[in-house]
Amino acid sequence: MSSPIARLGSQSFGGETEPTVVDVSGDDADAVLDALSSDTARALYCEIDEEPAPPSVLARRLDSSVQNVHYHLSNLEAAGLVQVVGSDYSEKGNEMDVYGVAADPIVLAAGATPEERSTLRQLLADWTTGVAAIGLVSVAIQLLAVRLVGSGSGVFEPASPGLPDDAVLPWLAEAVAAPGLLFFVGGVAVLTVAIALELLGE
Repeated sequence: MSSPIARLGSQSFGGETEPTVVDVSGDDADAVLDALSSDTARALYCEIDEEPAPPSVLARRLDSSVQNVHYHLSNLEAAGLVQVVGSDYSEKGNEMDVYGVAADPIVLAAGATPEERSTLRQLLADWTTGVAAIGLVSVAIQLLAVRLVGSGSGVFEPASPGLPDDAVLPWLAEAVAAPGLLFFVGGVAVLTVAIALELLGE
């Protein structure tokens, strides 16, 4: 299967994690759902997703004990949801494992064959890569517009195209003055439709 990103000639650039698709009828789903069954485990996973950290730091952020964090980390790691992504040193000089997410995003699929899971995983990776690329181009477009047209102070702040305050459609004036934002929204919409059509075509 040729993915939309591949057909557009874009080159994928890998992030730290990749999407994973879990069949809800498979054994992997039991481990994933069991590992995320408690509020603490879900809060821990969200903390790790936000910023990788060693268990002691995660315990402080969650206002929990290090032993409790270690317990849930063990379950999350066994389910393939988190992994050691590096190391850090404590104030006492002890080396500590730093945990990060092992898969992002995680998608539960019912009755998917291995081929369907592989296809969905690739489409999710394509969508994530595409959104990142569109975001970078959008920032470049907006910075160029701010430089050429006006004096917007933020990256996606309208660049003051010189239209009067009492313009008939002030929201349209602001949208036209933020071409980077328009490009991002339109690009993501087109990419999402392309991915959806690719998925429906399978």
